[in-house]
Amino acid sequence: MKQTLAILSLILLIRVSGAAQNAEAHDTTITTYRRSSLTSILVTHPERTYGSEITGVFYEIPIPDKFDDHTIPLQTVPLRVPRRKKKARATLDKMIAGQDIPRSMVNKWFNRDPKSKAFDMSLVHQRGNYDATLFDVKQAKQTKRGVARIDDAGQELIGNTFLLVNDITYFDKSVAAQIAGAVIKIVGIVATIAVIAAGDNNNNSTSLMDATNDLGDMVSKIEGFKVTVTSHLYRLDWSDSTMLTFYDSYYFDNEDFLNGDVAALDAKRSSYDETPDLFTLSYVGTQKVKSGKTSMKGVNRDTPEEMIRKVCARAIDKSIVKLQESHEEFRVKTPLFRVRVDTMRYFLPFLNHSRKRVLAEVGMKEGVTTRSKFEVLEANLEDDGKITYKRMGIVKPVFGKIWDNRFMAVEEEARGARRSGTEFRVVRGSNLQPGMLLRECRKPVDYQPDCLGVDVGFGGISGLGAAVDVNVRWLHNFTPHFGWEVIGVKGIYGSGVYGMQAMTGVHLQTSQFINPKKIPLLKHFSQLDKKMSLYGDYRIGVNTTGMCYEIAAGMNFTKKFFVGLAYNHQGGDTESSTNYDRVNLDMNYVALRTGFNF
Repeated sequence: MKQTLAILSLILLIRVSGAAQNAEAHDTTITTYRRSSLTSILVTHPERTYGSEITGVFYEIPIPDKFDDHTIPLQTVPLRVPRRKKKARATLDKMIAGQDIPRSMVNKWFNRDPKSKAFDMSLVHQRGNYDATLFDVKQAKQTKRGVARIDDAGQELIGNTFLLVNDITYFDKSVAAQIAGAVIKIVGIVATIAVIAAGDNNNNSTSLMDATNDLGDMVSKIEGFKVTVTSHLYRLDWSDSTMLTFYDSYYFDNEDFLNGDVAALDAKRSSYDETPDLFTLSYVGTQKVKSGKTSMKGVNRDTPEEMIRKVCARAIDKSIVKLQESHEEFRVKTPLFRVRVDTMRYFLPFLNHSRKRVLAEVGMKEGVTTRSKFEVLEANLEDDGKITYKRMGIVKPVFGKIWDNRFMAVEEEARGARRSGTEFRVVRGSNLQPGMLLRECRKPVDYQPDCLGVDVGFGGISGLGAAVDVNVRWLHNFTPHFGWEVIGVKGIYGSGVYGMQAMTGVHLQTSQFINPKKIPLLKHFSQLDKKMSLYGDYRIGVNTTGMCYEIAAGMNFTKKFFVGLAYNHQGGDTESSTNYDRVNLDMNYVALRTGFNF
């Protein structure tokens, strides 16, 4: 009877159709939305290993499609950038001013003619989706709405122009790659022996051996090809005063060139070209990343440049994602192109419900994971001609339906590479429509789901004197703020007494909110994170003869390095290392502790 009721209950919960019914779907292609513009240049090191090859492939790496391509004539520059942040910043600032990069970026915006030196607004029209007939500079300046339109173009478009200075260096070669190269060489030896055994003793066997040796050497180097990318981000300064000065004192178009006062135009040209520091860039931030393991699948092994390009392109994308996590102004907006409502129908009508899914062309290249969260924005054109954004909802990616749009993911046949976009579930909001924009919300504290920790403590045992301890532990983090110390093994030694402990417990961590630059003792240490966090631990376990517990708290100076205080209590007795008698060790131990999480 119970089995019959269970089966009946299960049947009542089965959907009528066995699948979600598509009750409502909106699909559209969005191509006209405003993007930030990105100029990318490379600091070259031709004297370093693979320096010339990295420079060669950089020209073939595309600007990420979530940005407008703002490439200028200068794409590479030989430069030695110091490791220290302050010196690196000074070196880059000097290079940017010396190469007059801000002026080149403005020239790109206004399509400055190399002969007449005249400007035009066609690129602004195109990227801002403005009607060219309504955006004539001379006419726009005559009306309040026209001035607002010019101001909007400056803030939304030109003011969101970024320079990315990339410093890419080769740093490692894997053992597995060397093994792969050795295997190819062995295959060549076997093939050569087979050729000789077949009676061919001429140069064919030697040529085959040389070819396989060369291929083996190439694979051993390229298979494990890894790079470090240090990306320095700058933003073009385009204030109201800069904008008005440009339009009033320097701007003239081809019509002015043909019909205007020649002397006045010559004065504008000369003044524009000869005024130093007319435009400037503001430093935003720096990010350093290492390329991960990159598959050779989809890469032509006869052309190692393909692998170098693949590794470098993915590393630059990874660096951009990290910069976007830290700097909101650099985050991109992506339009929704499909909104779907699935009606889930069951035998019992009161169980029927609907769920909404949205799709957008954003994926792993932009750092999307199951932990990502995006806000949905609606762009509104105000009466004064400016565009404002209103939050309409919150969405999160659906597990297993994230688009792999990384460089060469299709050739690699990566999972999710054939998808047309990432599918999101609606967490908040109801009236979401195609054409609305997604922007990633601020990401949580970056954390490792699993890590190995090693720490050392220096302190004292109550009544016994000084002591030291060493602790090795495995920590599993469920969220950025809560984790479980699965197992920890600690040894304590002091004043002729030693003890061993095995403990488990909880780990708590705050958000990163402490600025080391505001702490006098820490502000000179450039290695520290921009924001530091606090942590707290509670552990309980057993020692050699009894129970023990520990309470600890401190500060995470970086993602891996921490310093704190710990109070440890253990009961029972232990063995003395001096006379091997049993010693009562119902002890209290306090220590200053420092360590690393790997």
